[in-house]
Amino acid sequence: MAGGNAEFDYTILNNISHFLGMDFAGMGNPGIVSPDSTVYEYENGNLYIKAGKNGSGDIQCINLLGAGEVSGVIRNWFMKEMKDTGREDEYKMKCILRRAGIPDSFINFMQGGKENDE
Repeated sequence: MAGGNAEFDYTILNNISHFLGMDFAGMGNPGIVSPDSTVYEYENGNLYIKAGKNGSGDIQCINLLGAGEVSGVIRNWFMKEMKDTGREDEYKMKCILRRAGIPDSFINFMQGGKENDE
């Protein structure tokens, strides 16, 4: 754009809002979730999570209500999954999410269905 050469990988659509005392975070593109997608949904009190993966098992979108304090951690993990980069800090991210009350079933979904580390 300024006359030089540079590469830009990509980013994901990401919106974080605070409305009526509730945090909402949406990332990815829910418009590309199709009938062959796997959808994860969880609700417990003020925490609501809905996420979708395509037929290949790649995460397409995540919507969170009531998890604003860890939305950045989830977004970071989502980006690493999309880029298929190293997993050196995956254990740390899982610990942060568990401490914040994010269920193991969602962590398992993020990992592609692999067994959870204890």
